[in-house]
Amino acid sequence: SGLVVAGSAEFKNVLVEAERFDQRLAAKVMMVVDVSYGGENGLNQAIELSAEVLSNVKFIQEKKIIKKYFDEISQDTGKICFGVDDTMKCLESGAVETLIVYENLEHIRFQLKSAVTGEEEMVVLTPVQAKEQKWFRDEENGCDKEVLEKMELVEWFSTNYTKFGCKLEFVSNRSQEGSQFCKGFGGVGGFLRYRCDFLEQDVFEGMDDEPVPSDSDFDEDDLDIDDFM
Repeated sequence: SGLVVAGSAEFKNVLVEAERFDQRLAAKVMMVVDVSYGGENGLNQAIELSAEVLSNVKFIQEKKIIKKYFDEISQDTGKICFGVDDTMKCLESGAVETLIVYENLEHIRFQLKSAVTGEEEMVVLTPVQAKEQKWFRDEENGCDKEVLEKMELVEWFSTNYTKFGCKLEFVSNRSQEGSQFCKGFGGVGGFLRYRCDFLEQDVFEGMDDEPVPSDSDFDEDDLDIDDFM
């Protein structure tokens, strides 16, 4: 974490340089910006002026969390999940400690109900699958299923993750690690509190052509979050 100090006068610089300014906070100052307004308008201007620095911090944090995810895989701890199906199972069982989601994930969550039996079910579909009528038919009873709720999975995670007692981390595909997570792991996964025996997928299945990054893939010259502290 870091601080951006903003103000419209010289006081902001005096404050940062003052001996009485808590040095624990001084060490976290990433940027000092000059704004023309006070209140909410000044806050918005400060955010705009420091956007690049804040973006870099998010980028570094993203690299670190995904590297930790890959470390769990290489150590074969069994305490990670990936893919929509297994991640949803782990989430519903309360096993997920930290949920990791690609910020532009396109999957859609549907809550469906049989018009005959009244039985409800949840399905998560890609946009292509959502166009296929078979997912919305109850063939056994010869009727359509009623759509009780339709929501983008990213939005559903954002709204409901606290109900499962977990943290939520959004990642992009801008870094090598983020791209690997999206392409090789479906853009959804998480750290688990404990191993889940019901997990179906082999974490290494289909990964021969795209090896998981190791420590050697991280150059010493890579950005470090301490650079912004």
